[in-house]
Amino acid sequence: MITSLGLRNFKNFADAKLNMGPFTVIVGANASGKSNLRDAFRFLHGVGRGYTLADIFGGKHGAGGQVEWQPLRGAPNEIVRFDQPSFDLNVTMELNEREVAYRIAVGPDSEKSGLFTVKRESLLVGYYEPEYTSHPASGADPMTGRVQLALRERNGRIVSSYAASDGTLRLLAMLAALLGPNPAGLYVFEEIDNGIHPARQRLLLDLIEGQTAEGRIQVVTTTHSPDLLELVGDGTFEHTSVVCRLPDTDDAVVRPLADLPKAGTLRKSQGLGRLHRSNWMEDAILFTSSDTAKPDSVGLSAV
Repeated sequence: MITSLGLRNFKNFADAKLNMGPFTVIVGANASGKSNLRDAFRFLHGVGRGYTLADIFGGKHGAGGQVEWQPLRGAPNEIVRFDQPSFDLNVTMELNEREVAYRIAVGPDSEKSGLFTVKRESLLVGYYEPEYTSHPASGADPMTGRVQLALRERNGRIVSSYAASDGTLRLLAMLAALLGPNPAGLYVFEEIDNGIHPARQRLLLDLIEGQTAEGRIQVVTTTHSPDLLELVGDGTFEHTSVVCRLPDTDDAVVRPLADLPKAGTLRKSQGLGRLHRSNWMEDAILFTSSDTAKPDSVGLSAV
């Protein structure tokens, strides 16, 4: 299980760390940096698939012209924060009761204008740290056909997936991922509540918390839904983080929600949904990030 993701000079994160659990929930205002966390996971996924940096940044097509990999959002020169020489990603995880850390630093190639190169890369297992400097070409097989999907309703009526709503297809896709015979180790869902009816949100949340508790899969999601936050269990609350942009800067910070002043007490008395609607979470980060902060007063603001 991945236990943390560290980011330095990646997009709008100067130096941030996301602590992770079996089910990690990320909240924050628009343009705070939530999608940039997803991009960091996508970058690491591309490395894991053996893609080149050009493929990861710009996209990859198969022999038949089909899209195998969508490019990362933004121009490549926007991925490294401002005029920094490189960005660093650091993933720590627990495998077979041992801590493993993967680190990679990527920046512009000083010899080839417009291109990027791996500056440093390492895999740390205990006290052994082998170094790697290259990425093999992708061995992924191109898609050979088109997946067809039809839905059979309880009355026997068959409906093509092309006639289903976006919300229905999103819910079915997540159910298939979570309940399939060969699930991935990590799923990252953006705005998991988007297009999902509130009653289905409870169903989906209960399913995710149950499946991740078994230890086979890990889920990270962003959300804007106060209703969904009201439903999270105690374990999920401990692994919910807030992304916030500090005023008058382009820096984004990540803070565990449970670490904010009186968050646990206010969760019981006010509810996470109300704290989210009132912008209390971001206000608490701003207060506690100031030299003149008075943490006790932050809790009173939500009463």
